[in-house]
Amino acid sequence: MKIVEGKKIASLLKESFKKVIKEKDLQKSLAIFYVGENPVIDNFINLKKKFGEDVGVRVRVFKYEESITTQKLVKEIKNISQDFDGVIVQLPLPKHIDKKKALNAVPPEKDVDVLSDRKYKKFAKGDFSFFPPVAGAVSEIFNFYNISLTNKNIVVVGQGLLVGGPVFDWLKALKLKPKVVNEKTKNKNEIYKKADIIISGVGQASIIKKSFVKKGVVLIDAGSSSEDGQIVGDISKDCKDKASLFSMVPGGVGPITVAILFKNILYN
Repeated sequence: MKIVEGKKIASLLKESFKKVIKEKDLQKSLAIFYVGENPVIDNFINLKKKFGEDVGVRVRVFKYEESITTQKLVKEIKNISQDFDGVIVQLPLPKHIDKKKALNAVPPEKDVDVLSDRKYKKFAKGDFSFFPPVAGAVSEIFNFYNISLTNKNIVVVGQGLLVGGPVFDWLKALKLKPKVVNEKTKNKNEIYKKADIIISGVGQASIIKKSFVKKGVVLIDAGSSSEDGQIVGDISKDCKDKASLFSMVPGGVGPITVAILFKNILYN
């Protein structure tokens, strides 16, 4: 059994980025639009700021009260985006904000999260010049550990914008046939037990138990939530006893996701 060394993979990517920035004397910048308060999100933003600082990309966070309107947020994104190379609208947004309008306010050429309609459609059709960060991180993990996806029973848990959707569309574009498990799926446990690879990103603490998975399964946990003051994943940590490869939370997918984001900025 191997545990995914997310920090190691991210560090290798970081060193390669630093080299490119130095050799080409690049001056890159990232704007993050953040609405409201969320301790899990605070952690992710701090990781992005630290990564940017380390590689030499200027990162600025624009923080707004939860009461901001969609119209005001869209206006802010459009105005401020002009001064940055990469732009992120940090999710989740408060329910009263039109998420699609906010994401589509980001100019496609600066959309390093690949969440605007125009940028995402290109990716879903097989244009992998830019990866949605989590899908890119999963791809990096499979490459790093030489995990073959051919003839594998792959299960994607969740269909969210950040994890399940992009991962599923990436696998489909590779001509694979992943199964999706969501809240409406019946016989979830039977589906898990037959899976060779499970990629989860629903953000519900330990919903996949050790008894649900088979020996030798590859487990990629891209979900995170807060439980008793700790950041935890979707997959129970004792599943590592059965897994051939397990990305745990924190420290697995997360650091690589941040690295892929900066890769998108560098090669934008």
